[in-house]
Amino acid sequence: MTDSPTKTIPKPLAHNKFLVLIAAYKVLQALLFVAIGVGAVQLLHRDIADDLATFADHLRFNPASSTSSWTRLRFSTIRS
Repeated sequence: MTDSPTKTIPKPLAHNKFLVLIAAYKVLQALLFVAIGVGAVQLLHRDIADDLATFADHLRFNPASSTSSWTRLRFSTIRS
């Protein structure tokens, strides 16, 4: 019977699972764009046509196809 107010322990805030999922998605998206940016910076001083040919070899594209040769021709005209 004292005049002091009763002390209640505040409940912890509940996290909305949907908001946490959105935040995780945004973090992964940001990491992806950082990785793309780092890759683009590394390509600035390299021969893009050679890198494209290497990438096509890894994906087992037919280098004699018209699409591959057209793409390599377009990328070989790019100057840094």
